[in-house]
Amino acid sequence: EGWKWDVAAGVVYDFTDNNFDEGDLTRFGFWTTVDYEKNDLAILGTLRYLGNDSKLSEDNLDFGYRFIYEKSNNFSISYENVYRYFMNGDKESQKRNVFKIDYVISKNQVISLSVGKTFDALGEFTNKNNIVAALNLLLGFGSSRPLIN
Repeated sequence: EGWKWDVAAGVVYDFTDNNFDEGDLTRFGFWTTVDYEKNDLAILGTLRYLGNDSKLSEDNLDFGYRFIYEKSNNFSISYENVYRYFMNGDKESQKRNVFKIDYVISKNQVISLSVGKTFDALGEFTNKNNIVAALNLLLGFGSSRPLIN
């Protein structure tokens, strides 16, 4: 219970023609998540900046929230809403709305269902549809620690 705060960053470094001397930093990001948990409920807020040195993508700023209701240690329901603002282009802002159900089968096995709408696809080789309907099975090997809390 109480407040939690996470901060993270990541980079993508591409090497043209598998040549280590021809490396370029092509993507980077910084993000933070703040959440508050009490009893069966949690609310999370997130802020993320993604920088892109690519013709297919633009720099963007994402911000949003997620509500989680945990009925028991084995079952949770959540809803997330994230807005994406494009910082250097003529694109309209987008949003992602996803409803998710998680069921813990055992300590390191989780099945989840996600349904909703994600960000519009970018690039000429991507699918233009943005509906999410995913059934996932997460399996942990080599440890009995829980995959989700």
